[in-house]
Amino acid sequence: MSSVKVLVVGSADGDLRNLCSKVGSINSKHGPFDILFCTGNFFAKETPMETIDDLLENKLDFPITTYFIGGDNGVPGIIERTALRKNGEICNNLFYLGTHGVMTTAQSVKIASLSGTYDSTIYEADTEDEEFDKALLCGRYTKPTVEALIQAVQPASIMDTSKRGVDILLSHEWPAGITKPGKGNSTTTTSLSTAPPANLPASTFSQPVANAAGALQPRYHFAASSGQFWERSPYKNMGGAEHATRFIALGNVCNKNKQRWFYAFNLVPLANATDDILKSSVSATTTESPLTITAELKRQ
Repeated sequence: MSSVKVLVVGSADGDLRNLCSKVGSINSKHGPFDILFCTGNFFAKETPMETIDDLLENKLDFPITTYFIGGDNGVPGIIERTALRKNGEICNNLFYLGTHGVMTTAQSVKIASLSGTYDSTIYEADTEDEEFDKALLCGRYTKPTVEALIQAVQPASIMDTSKRGVDILLSHEWPAGITKPGKGNSTTTTSLSTAPPANLPASTFSQPVANAAGALQPRYHFAASSGQFWERSPYKNMGGAEHATRFIALGNVCNKNKQRWFYAFNLVPLANATDDILKSSVSATTTESPLTITAELKRQ
C-alpha cells in the first residue's frame, strides 16, 4: 500500500522567499515530498506588497504542492480575494485553505484546517453581523466558523460506516488541555514522554480548537502559536476513531532559537489505511484524551 511523503512547517511570518529556499533544500536532501502544509502565520502582520506581488506574479518557486492557513496575523485581503476567485489557488503550487474547511488532496490526504485565533469579543458574532466580517479580516475565527468545521465531518446517518476522523488538522493555536498527562493504558496518570515547554501564555491555547480536535479526530494535529517545538505522547480519540492522535507544535521557520520548525513523515491516507495500520498508532505510550470538550460542541 503506497504512502504519501508529507512535510509540515511552522510560521513563515511572511518570509516566503526564504521559506521557498529552505523547503527546496529539504526537498532535495530528504525528498522528494508529495505535499507541504504550512501551519501558523504564513504572512506577517504587514507583509510587504512586493512579496505579495511576487506571489501573485508567480515569481516565487514553491517546489512542492503547498497548502497554508492563516494565524493571528490574518491573511491579506488581496490573497483572500484571489483564493475565492481561483478556488484557493494563489500561484503555481500554492493554495490557501481558507478560514476553515475539510478537503481531500490529490494524494487522498484528508485535511482539516482552522485559520485565525480566538477573541472573546467577537467569537459569538453571527454570520450576518458586521463583527463576523471584521473577525475574518483580522485573523479571528467565530463560533459559526468552528461549528461549520465540526459539522463537515459528522456522519451523514447512523448507517454511515466510513472511517472516522481526518488525516491532518492544521490550526494556529494549541488545543486547550493538550499539556495534561491523561491516563495511560494502565488507567493511572502517566508522565508525558516529553514535557511541554514551560510558562506558555494562555493565548497559546484555545478551547474552540480543542472542541474541533475532539470532533475531527485527526491522526496528526499541527499548531504553531507558541513558536516552540513539542511533540505530545499520542492520545486516544473519544469519537469512535480507531487511531490515536499525535499533536505536534512547530517553531517558526528558520528561527534563531533553534526550535525545530519542520516535521516530515510518511502517511498512508485514512481512505486507504487498513485497520491494522490505524490500530498500530495506539501503543504503550498512548494516553487517554486530555481534551475537555464544551457541551455545545460535543459530537452528536
